[in-house]
Amino acid sequence: MNGISKKEIKNNLTAGIMPIYNIQSLCNMAAKCGINIPSKIIEQFSEDQEQNERAAVNICIKQIKDLQNMGINNFHFYTLNQSSLILKILDELSLTQ
Repeated sequence: MNGISKKEIKNNLTAGIMPIYNIQSLCNMAAKCGINIPSKIIEQFSEDQEQNERAAVNICIKQIKDLQNMGINNFHFYTLNQSSLILKILDELSLTQ
């Protein structure tokens, strides 16, 4: 955000949010791109699908709240044809009707 402020960019930013649907797939993609996934994120996932969904929801909620604290309030959610996880996130943020 500091770089944006220094360049005096006035347009609203839209942050892309993609929940972790499959931690192994994410780790594989990250490895191909030379990116490290922090262990504190990887450790939240296991063989238990319910726990994984809960972890994905919690991670997204934290990302959204952190971004909101930086002044970003527009979000694009990558559903990848799995809207139920996005609905859980929106529900927890009290954004569903």
